[in-house]
Parts: sequence; C-alpha cells; structure tokens
Amino acid sequence: MDFIWLIVATAVAVTLSIIFYTLKLGIGPVPTAQPVRHGVAALLDSAPGLDRKPETVLELGSGWGGMLLWLACRYPQACIIGYERSLIPWFVTLLRIRFSRLSHRVRVERKDFMQAKLPAAGLIYCYLYRDGMRQLADKFEKAPATDSWLISSTFALPGFTPAAEQRCGDLYRTPVYAYRLAS
Repeated sequence: MDFIWLIVATAVAVTLSIIFYTLKLGIGPVPTAQPVRHGVAALLDSAPGLDRKPETVLELGSGWGGMLLWLACRYPQACIIGYERSLIPWFVTLLRIRFSRLSHRVRVERKDFMQAKLPAAGLIYCYLYRDGMRQLADKFEKAPATDSWLISSTFALPGFTPAAEQRCGDLYRTPVYAYRLAS
C-alpha cells in the first residue's frame, strides 16, 4: 500500500511541477509533432544556405527533448545544446540524452535562454509562442547572432522577414519559418 501512495504522490508532484512552470512561463512543454518535423526537414533541405553543416545547434525551449535528439541525429557532426526551464521536462530530456549515448555532444541546460548569453550557433530552432517570439526578436535586435539561421515552428519572429517558409502536412498546415540572422 505504501508503494501505491508513493506512486500517487510522485504523479501529483510531477503534475503540479508541470502546472507551476506552465503558469510561470506562459507555455507548457508541447512536443513537436511528426508532420511538423517533416516540414522542418523539408525546409532545411530546400532553403538556400540551410544545406550547410553547422558546428553548433541550439534549441530554445527543448521541452521533453524529442526535437533536440532529432536535431542530434540530423547533424551528427554538431554540438547540440538545448535550453529548458521547466524542471520535469528538463530532467526527462537529461535522461533521454544519457540513455541515447549522445552525451558526448548533446546537452540540455536548465537556463532561461532569454537571459543567457547564447553561444555562436549555425542553427537555432524554437517552437515557442507569440510573446516568446516577441521577446526573442527583442533579444536578437539588441545582440544579433552572427552568421546563424533561426528555424521557428508555428510562430513568426516579429520584425524579421523570413528567408523561407514551409507549410507542414498536419491538420493545421503549421508554418515553419527560416530566418537569416546576421549582424
């Protein structure tokens, strides 16, 4: 009986943690759907200039780590860094990295990427929300990334013109945007 209570208490704690961070951050950890990943891949394969092999790839708001590991598979030569503030998704991603045997080149940091000084990266991926994209646009206007591409799923980067756009094959025809970030 004690074991059942431990499971129930753990489930409640995990749920409350996710709810807390969802309310605090304004968005919950939502995984990127498979048709959207296909749309991202199509955009990466077709947009001029995106065919190069980046040395560093960032994911801003890596959630449960699915897209982070997908990016690691797509770019086996790159150092992959994810940023996630929500405790439980960060921990799940940490475990996924560890058990995928990619820990030598993939890591997830429990940091606010809006406050962090981002390392130079050839590719940055994000699946945020409108206010998050506005904040990100402000961050890039103040200190633009040099020689980087930003791929954004669903929401456009205000004040920036996409170099390419792809509609995904999901029910919502989700847009994916590619932005050239240069100083």
